[in-house]
Amino acid sequence: MADFDEIYEQILNASYYQRVSTGKNCAKKIKKHVKEITNFSESRLNNLILGSLRAVIGADDELSEDEYDYICDVLDIDMSFEQMFNFFYNMSNDDINLTKKFINALPEDERVSFIILAICICAADGEISHEEHRALKKYF
Repeated sequence: MADFDEIYEQILNASYYQRVSTGKNCAKKIKKHVKEITNFSESRLNNLILGSLRAVIGADDELSEDEYDYICDVLDIDMSFEQMFNFFYNMSNDDINLTKKFINALPEDERVSFIILAICICAADGEISHEEHRALKKYF
Protein backbone atom coordinates (compact mmCIF):
# COMPACT_ATOMS: atom_id res chain seq x y z
CA MET A 1 0.00 0.00 0.00
CA ALA A 2 1.09 3.56 -0.61
CA ASP A 3 2.98 5.37 2.12
CA PHE A 4 0.60 7.37 4.35
CA ASP A 5 3.08 10.12 5.19
CA GLU A 6 3.97 10.63 1.53
CA ILE A 7 0.31 10.90 0.48
CA TYR A 8 -0.42 13.12 3.47
CA GLU A 9 2.34 15.59 2.55
CA GLN A 10 1.39 15.66 -1.13
CA ILE A 11 -2.21 16.53 -0.28
CA LEU A 12 -1.28 19.17 2.28
CA ASN A 13 0.98 20.82 -0.30
CA ALA A 14 -1.63 20.70 -3.10
CA SER A 15 -3.86 23.63 -3.99
CA TYR A 16 -7.56 23.53 -3.18
CA TYR A 17 -8.38 22.88 -6.84
CA GLN A 18 -5.88 20.03 -7.02
CA ARG A 19 -7.47 18.51 -3.91
CA VAL A 20 -10.95 18.87 -5.45
CA SER A 21 -9.80 17.13 -8.62
CA THR A 22 -8.13 14.39 -6.59
CA GLY A 23 -11.21 14.00 -4.38
CA LYS A 24 -13.55 13.77 -7.38
CA ASN A 25 -11.36 11.06 -8.93
CA CYS A 26 -11.30 9.11 -5.67
CA ALA A 27 -15.07 9.41 -5.16
CA LYS A 28 -15.65 8.32 -8.76
CA LYS A 29 -13.49 5.23 -8.26
CA ILE A 30 -15.29 4.28 -5.02
CA LYS A 31 -18.73 4.84 -6.56
CA LYS A 32 -17.82 2.75 -9.62
CA HIS A 33 -16.84 -0.16 -7.41
CA VAL A 34 -19.99 0.07 -5.26
CA LYS A 35 -22.21 0.36 -8.36
CA GLU A 36 -20.72 -2.89 -9.66
CA ILE A 37 -22.05 -4.78 -6.62
CA THR A 38 -25.21 -2.78 -5.77
CA ASN A 39 -27.97 -0.85 -7.45
CA PHE A 40 -27.51 2.23 -5.25
CA SER A 41 -28.71 5.59 -6.56
CA GLU A 42 -26.26 8.51 -6.75
CA SER A 43 -27.81 9.96 -3.60
CA ARG A 44 -27.41 6.70 -1.70
CA LEU A 45 -23.81 6.38 -2.90
CA ASN A 46 -23.08 9.89 -1.62
CA ASN A 47 -24.69 9.06 1.74
CA LEU A 48 -22.61 5.89 1.98
CA ILE A 49 -19.42 7.84 1.31
CA LEU A 50 -20.44 10.63 3.70
CA GLY A 51 -21.33 8.15 6.42
CA SER A 52 -18.06 6.32 5.90
CA LEU A 53 -16.16 9.57 6.32
CA ARG A 54 -17.88 10.40 9.62
CA ALA A 55 -15.30 8.70 11.82
CA VAL A 56 -12.51 10.77 10.31
CA ILE A 57 -14.26 14.10 9.76
CA GLY A 58 -15.85 13.98 13.20
CA ALA A 59 -12.67 12.90 14.96
CA ASP A 60 -12.08 16.47 16.15
CA ASP A 61 -15.81 17.01 16.87
CA GLU A 62 -15.99 19.64 14.14
CA LEU A 63 -17.30 20.08 10.65
CA SER A 64 -15.69 23.24 9.37
CA GLU A 65 -17.23 25.42 6.66
CA ASP A 66 -14.20 24.59 4.50
CA GLU A 67 -14.72 20.85 4.93
CA TYR A 68 -18.42 21.31 4.13
CA ASP A 69 -17.64 23.31 0.98
CA TYR A 70 -15.08 20.74 -0.14
CA ILE A 71 -17.49 17.83 0.36
CA CYS A 72 -20.18 19.64 -1.63
CA ASP A 73 -17.69 20.43 -4.42
CA VAL A 74 -16.37 16.87 -4.62
CA LEU A 75 -19.61 14.93 -4.29
CA ASP A 76 -21.77 17.49 -6.12
CA ILE A 77 -24.38 17.37 -3.39
CA ASP A 78 -27.00 19.92 -2.51
CA MET A 79 -27.18 19.83 1.27
CA SER A 80 -27.09 22.74 3.69
CA PHE A 81 -24.36 22.97 6.30
CA GLU A 82 -26.97 22.28 8.97
CA GLN A 83 -28.27 19.21 7.13
CA MET A 84 -24.78 17.79 6.75
CA PHE A 85 -23.91 18.53 10.36
CA ASN A 86 -27.10 16.77 11.49
CA PHE A 87 -26.39 13.86 9.15
CA PHE A 88 -23.04 13.33 10.90
CA TYR A 89 -24.31 14.15 14.39
CA ASN A 90 -27.25 11.73 14.19
CA MET A 91 -25.19 8.73 13.16
CA SER A 92 -25.25 6.01 15.80
CA ASN A 93 -22.18 4.09 16.88
CA ASP A 94 -23.64 1.08 15.05
CA ASP A 95 -23.85 3.15 11.85
CA ILE A 96 -20.25 4.27 12.28
CA ASN A 97 -19.05 0.72 12.94
CA LEU A 98 -20.93 -0.53 9.87
CA THR A 99 -19.30 2.09 7.66
CA LYS A 100 -15.87 1.13 9.03
CA LYS A 101 -16.58 -2.45 7.98
CA PHE A 102 -17.53 -1.16 4.52
CA ILE A 103 -14.22 0.70 4.20
CA ASN A 104 -12.18 -2.26 5.38
CA ALA A 105 -14.01 -4.53 2.90
CA LEU A 106 -13.07 -2.36 -0.08
CA PRO A 107 -10.40 -3.69 -2.45
CA GLU A 108 -7.02 -2.06 -1.80
CA ASP A 109 -7.18 0.46 -4.67
CA GLU A 110 -10.61 1.74 -3.61
CA ARG A 111 -9.59 1.74 0.05
CA VAL A 112 -6.56 3.89 -0.77
CA SER A 113 -8.87 6.18 -2.78
CA PHE A 114 -11.14 6.44 0.25
CA ILE A 115 -8.22 7.34 2.50
CA ILE A 116 -6.97 9.95 0.03
CA LEU A 117 -10.48 11.43 -0.16
CA ALA A 118 -10.65 11.55 3.63
CA ILE A 119 -7.25 13.28 3.84
CA CYS A 120 -8.37 15.82 1.23
CA ILE A 121 -11.51 16.62 3.22
CA CYS A 122 -9.66 16.96 6.50
CA ALA A 123 -7.09 19.21 4.79
CA ALA A 124 -9.78 21.48 3.30
CA ASP A 125 -9.40 24.00 6.10
CA GLY A 126 -5.62 24.12 5.63
CA GLU A 127 -4.68 21.74 8.41
CA ILE A 128 -5.37 18.30 9.73
CA SER A 129 -6.00 18.14 13.45
CA HIS A 130 -4.16 15.66 15.64
CA GLU A 131 -7.44 13.77 16.17
CA GLU A 132 -8.13 13.61 12.42
CA HIS A 133 -4.57 12.44 11.77
CA ARG A 134 -4.95 9.66 14.33
CA ALA A 135 -8.30 8.58 12.84
CA LEU A 136 -6.82 8.57 9.32
CA LYS A 137 -3.86 6.43 10.37
CA LYS A 138 -6.29 3.77 11.67
CA TYR A 139 -7.44 3.12 8.11
CA PHE A 140 -3.89 2.65 6.81
